Amino acid sequence: MAVKIESSERKGQLMEERYRINYPVALLNKLRDQKWIGANSEAAHQYRNLVDLHVGRLVQTSGDKFQLHLIDTPENIRAVDEAISLIRTGQMNSSSIDENARIALSQDETYLNSVVSSATFRKKTKVALLDDEKDEVEQLLLDL
Repeated sequence: MAVKIESSERKGQLMEERYRINYPVALLNKLRDQKWIGANSEAAHQYRNLVDLHVGRLVQTSGDKFQLHLIDTPENIRAVDEAISLIRTGQMNSSSIDENARIALSQDETYLNSVVSSATFRKKTKVALLDDEKDEVEQLLLDL
């Protein structure tokens, strides 16, 4: 995720239309500390992948202007910290990168959404069915 955050900042530095990101580390520090970044008309384009990864959400302020709000979870805070480190040093803390993250970064959004959905599904608790409910499910499945 840190690489995706860093790439959003680089996109704003190199491919801006009107609002160039001059100080990406300062911007990421603000996102981490204040949990949001000021609105501009390019935010929806610059930060779309962060919304897809559930790192942040876009909040429309007026017309075509959006603010990026950080989804405040420990994982997202770590990802922002890693992105800051990546911009400053060109390297990430290798201890924070596991093999699943490497695979996820090399795939498209469909794969990433699948990974996020799978993790969410695994967190949900399973409810045990009563005997009567099991019989009902069996009848539905067997079309009786």
